[in-house]
Amino acid sequence: MASKLVGQVPSIDPIADEVNRVVAKAGIEVRHAEVKEMHDRIKARWDLKSKSRHDQDVLLVGVYNSDLCVAAHGHRKITVEEVSID
Repeated sequence: MASKLVGQVPSIDPIADEVNRVVAKAGIEVRHAEVKEMHDRIKARWDLKSKSRHDQDVLLVGVYNSDLCVAAHGHRKITVEEVSID
């Protein structure tokens, strides 16, 4: 989610591949409703709607640049200034 929101679309596929690998290895069956619920919980936890655009970008870049996410997407860390305003 953070990759998409900060405009780093090329990093989505490696993350999805890693998630799918872990899920398959664990034998977990993923249901669309559960994914939507998780998405909603993350959005609520991040509370993006109450933040300014700059504060949203700071939070999302922090997530994108976290060690866990960098290991999953394999792309370089970015700065807030690199986030597109679109």
